[in-house]
Amino acid sequence: MEPKVGYSFGAHLSHWRNRFLFVIILFVLTLYGCTKEGPMGPQGPAGGEDLTDPSIMPKVISTYPKDRSTGPFNLFDRADYYKPNFVVQFNKLMNNLYLEEGAVRVRGFDRPVIVYLYRFYYRFPWEREIRLLDDPYSNILAFMIYDSLGLIGKVQYKIGQTYSVTLNTLLEDINGNHLTQPYQFSYTPEPYFRVVASYPENGAKDVTVDVRPRLIFNSRIDTSIYSNIQITPQPLGRWVIFEDSATVEFQPFNPLPFSALYTLSVSANARDAEGHQINSGYLSTFTSTAFQVTYTYPRNGQTHVYVNTGIYLSFSGSIDTSRISQAFVIDPVVSGNFAASSREFSFSPLDELNPATRYTVTISTAMRASDGTSLSGPFNFSFTTEDFRIDYTSPPDGAVNVNPYNTVFVYFNSKIDTGTVRGALTLNPPASFTLGMFDRHFAFYRAGGFAGTTKYTVTISTDMRSKGGVHLSSPYTFAFTTSQ
Repeated sequence: MEPKVGYSFGAHLSHWRNRFLFVIILFVLTLYGCTKEGPMGPQGPAGGEDLTDPSIMPKVISTYPKDRSTGPFNLFDRADYYKPNFVVQFNKLMNNLYLEEGAVRVRGFDRPVIVYLYRFYYRFPWEREIRLLDDPYSNILAFMIYDSLGLIGKVQYKIGQTYSVTLNTLLEDINGNHLTQPYQFSYTPEPYFRVVASYPENGAKDVTVDVRPRLIFNSRIDTSIYSNIQITPQPLGRWVIFEDSATVEFQPFNPLPFSALYTLSVSANARDAEGHQINSGYLSTFTSTAFQVTYTYPRNGQTHVYVNTGIYLSFSGSIDTSRISQAFVIDPVVSGNFAASSREFSFSPLDELNPATRYTVTISTAMRASDGTSLSGPFNFSFTTEDFRIDYTSPPDGAVNVNPYNTVFVYFNSKIDTGTVRGALTLNPPASFTLGMFDRHFAFYRAGGFAGTTKYTVTISTDMRSKGGVHLSSPYTFAFTTSQ
């Protein structure tokens, strides 16, 4: 079975956008590092070269990996499935909206393979979000190699194996010109057994205590690897090999201790399942997180917080729930109840918070993790509740044809001081009315109804206060017109 090239779709981009994307892809490839061959990635086009000139026939300028080169390369490996297997640069914009079957062939695998265009890139080198490259024309084509039987996804390189790539004359440029002759290059991507990555990354800090450290190799391993790998200090747990047969993970029986330095190591005697000895020993370190607050609601500095909100805190590990009430302080003082789960707790005030008030929450060092670890220092955050205001009225401002016998309602965002309502309320034109008081609203009506076809204006002055004594920040006015 011959390998085939997949196709993609997308809108046609301008010549200059192609050049822009070309620069981005080169920058990304360079970012991944350098090898003994020099800076990574193909070279840019020669000065003044026209990528769209129909009189210029397409040809390959360079490839990465280079012809007859030996890795490792900063492209595809078992640790990063989002990198292509190889990259080819042409002197012309090539049509990649649709490529003929068999246009690109790869030999050297022990099973038939399919070659697909690599359709993803990082928009900016500092981003981790993968984005779709939808340009149908490009002078740089990147490719991924997949198992044609669909059994293992992207195929894996073999230790010491050389692979050859052929790009034949089916490849077509933006003007419909084809390569005048096939182009072939070869490379040996994995000359020896090695560790391609570890998780957490070497030097990582503030790693969750629930982490399951991993070592990823470039070749299939078996249980014989266990005697040559180690995590120090050694937690209680076990090593497990993943289904890909190239990743081994340490599964602790309990969360790791806080603020501890760990070393993952592979001895120089380690071998893969086929007997290849590792090229050199491997060391990687990481530090587990301290016991600390990881999340709060409200956020520190947040404003316009609802007065009926609860307060929530999450921690970096399991907490000693018996210490919560001792450690929690809120200023101004609020009475409430606590609820807790493994790593978080909430505080629910018995009554709503006061509007337009700044609250500061402090978690003292009396707060401890379930293993007895205390916070290294007090933690505090502050937030400010929303202003005391009117939420809405019924009828709403500007309403017409209002039934004269309707009751008028004024709703607030907080509980009200009912003793301030009558002094703050003005009705124009003046009319007597009956007033009703509730927790968060008041209502008034006329027993004989309001006058018909009359516009009434209602004003609530700043004498209106919340239950906690906060005044309206400005007078509030609304009007409605009655029907006949």
